[in-house]
Amino acid sequence: TPTATQAVLMIAAGAVATFGQLCMTRAYGCAPAAWVGSFSYASVPVSALLAWLIWQETLSLRAMLGAALVIGLCVGLSVSAGRRRRLSVPP
Repeated sequence: TPTATQAVLMIAAGAVATFGQLCMTRAYGCAPAAWVGSFSYASVPVSALLAWLIWQETLSLRAMLGAALVIGLCVGLSVSAGRRRRLSVPP
């Protein structure tokens, strides 16, 4: 059974997560899915980087290579989505 402090923190975490999900849902309605999705995918390497900076967690070589792969693919998706959008606009 959680203490009162733990219960408040769990409720706060739930509220923040709900707000974040609402923001992502709104973003998918305002921008191309490939562009918005790249930010969602980038959350994993960004979280790993923050864990390394804040809590000095060590990253394995596989984790670093995976993060580099995800970031590279996110950049590629964003660039190709922008290129397709420009090409599909009639003159």
